[in-house]
Amino acid sequence: MTIGFSSVSSWFDSHVVDGIVNGIATASAMVSGSVRKVQTGVTEQYVFGFAAGIVLLVIFMLLLL
Repeated sequence: MTIGFSSVSSWFDSHVVDGIVNGIATASAMVSGSVRKVQTGVTEQYVFGFAAGIVLLVIFMLLLL
């Protein structure tokens, strides 16, 4: 019984758990590849994006209240 449980556990670990971890790694690589293209190094663009995000957040919060 212990050997049977061990082989089921091993299969679950190598197929399900490793699949989830590898899926997250692949998704992270895809997102970082897209975000890398947005990063320009121009501080003014980052400040504008930050300010626009704050304005959108405030508008969203005001609409909820």
